[in-house]
Amino acid sequence: MMENKDNLLRELHDLYNQSAVGFRDRLCADFDWSIPTYYRKMRLIEKEDVSGTRLSNVEKEKISQVALSMQKEFQEKIFNLIKHC
Repeated sequence: MMENKDNLLRELHDLYNQSAVGFRDRLCADFDWSIPTYYRKMRLIEKEDVSGTRLSNVEKEKISQVALSMQKEFQEKIFNLIKHC
């Protein structure tokens, strides 16, 4: 994953960058969304917008599940980085 194992700052920076992309990619795969759809959905407000679109309750629930799951994975990666640097 990361090349410079002696620089904790660089490793954490890379991990944080990868987590945002990983979150997006996982939601796109789970919902069969394109990347533009992901960013459109992200811009939606919780009440109906001009086009009448909003996140469904199913989408909200799945997004929450993915976020919590990834948070646990992310925390484990941070602990491992700190332990090995």
